[in-house]
Amino acid sequence: MIPSKKTLVILGAAAIPLLFSSACSPEGDEPPPGYGSGDVAQGIVFNDLNQNGVRDEGESGIDGVRVSDQRTVTVTDRRGRWVLPKHEEAIYFVVKPRGYRTALSDDNLPLFYHIHKNAPALPLEGPVVQPTGPLPESIDFPLTEQDEPDRFEALFLGDPQPRNVEEVDYLTHDVLEELVGTSAAFAVVLGDISFDNKETYGPYNDATGRVGIPFHNVAGNHDANYDGLDTFQHYETWRTVYGPRFYSFDYGPVHFIVLGDVIFPEQGTRYVAGLGEQQLAWIEADLAHVPSETQVVLSMHIPLTPAEQNADFARLYQLLEAYPKTLSFSAHSHTISQGFITEEYGWPGPNAHHHIVAGATCGRWWGGARDETDIPHATGSDGTPNGYFVVSFDLDGYSFRYKAARKPADYQMQVQAPDEVALAELGETPVLVNFFGGNDRSELAMRVGASGEWIPLEFAPQVDPLYARVTERESGQGASVATHIWEGRLPADLPVGGHLVTVRALDMFGQEFWGQRIVRVVEEVAPAPDQAGGSD
Repeated sequence: MIPSKKTLVILGAAAIPLLFSSACSPEGDEPPPGYGSGDVAQGIVFNDLNQNGVRDEGESGIDGVRVSDQRTVTVTDRRGRWVLPKHEEAIYFVVKPRGYRTALSDDNLPLFYHIHKNAPALPLEGPVVQPTGPLPESIDFPLTEQDEPDRFEALFLGDPQPRNVEEVDYLTHDVLEELVGTSAAFAVVLGDISFDNKETYGPYNDATGRVGIPFHNVAGNHDANYDGLDTFQHYETWRTVYGPRFYSFDYGPVHFIVLGDVIFPEQGTRYVAGLGEQQLAWIEADLAHVPSETQVVLSMHIPLTPAEQNADFARLYQLLEAYPKTLSFSAHSHTISQGFITEEYGWPGPNAHHHIVAGATCGRWWGGARDETDIPHATGSDGTPNGYFVVSFDLDGYSFRYKAARKPADYQMQVQAPDEVALAELGETPVLVNFFGGNDRSELAMRVGASGEWIPLEFAPQVDPLYARVTERESGQGASVATHIWEGRLPADLPVGGHLVTVRALDMFGQEFWGQRIVRVVEEVAPAPDQAGGSD
């Protein structure tokens, strides 16, 4: 488990001297201003050659690395030294630079931060941050060199949200085991790591830690201490396990920002979407060190909304205006959807911002009938099989594909049509395609037979009728609108007999995916059999 920790007090960024937001020692070998005075937080970022987490002889400091206190950002001098304001409570962390990795826990959780708390422990239920005593003389951050190519993959997973250890085990066997040996550089889990049960954190970390890559976890609304009086207190237990709610890191040519966009204005379970003044000030300070040509990727729990609906998101959009290459992920809704935030919705940048709501690895809260492995099918309420996004990044941008849990990689859609169609009804018989990772920039077409003409399908968001029947039968619950459904009609001139319907999907990146459905055309559809019970 990560060492005990605690975050910042709510202070305005404007009160922090400007010297803390600039490089520490531009010339010569003079230490950063205030270094060694005892009136600041200070330390060294160093190259941990033997990976023991301690700075040994011969392990030099690293120049130009960003360090933050979640309020502002400074940069190490050529000896790796840094200085930031001294706080009674703060999380000091290193912004992982390209070509290095931070220390990792036994469960592959990134150890990139130090929690300082010179204040009494909060009187809350669950684990809380304990006082750490006086600020250490030097807070040192070890980094280890690693290769980070221009092109790499990362995994983005929506809410796992286990109520108990049994549901952690569902996640383990349904999703995580197939990730062992992945070529992805890291994973980001987009919130609701628990379902109001912090005792699941340990088993969850045990499981994700065996995948073999670092896991970055985003704080969700169900990860909160509901007896906390404000947002800071609501995430007290979170800090003891995962550290800061918001931070950033670089991997390859991409800058990643993890956000905490769940705000608790008072004690209890009521929350709103937002970022707060301190986090917005930190984002501004963080981006001040990121060149405008850099691709910036945001991860959060609650989906973004138009600027006019949320002042904090409006400010976030303004801060990103100078960055033409941006992308963001959220979860929370347990459905998959995608949107392009344009000027109409308050995005000031030259290119629309692509926001992906990544669904939930738990689907509909680990609901549905159990399969032959005794795991619920956990289909999302929009008819999407539970799973995750595999995202490829490079210098030009990104692409992705959706991966349904325990399904082949090419299972990208569910093609729906009746098993049997009467000749007289052919031209009015719909073919629906739930293209899980599709959006309104995708192009879908179908053909019947090997030589049939390609028929364009219409983008037609609607309730997935197949899933609606399944969930009604299983639980009596309704289904949500699927924002990734396309619709067409069977040709009216098909002869009696069996026919193969082939669907071709071309996504916004030019990637091709395929699906099939076999239908049977008959002179007349026979009446449905009587479902009443019979005799032996």
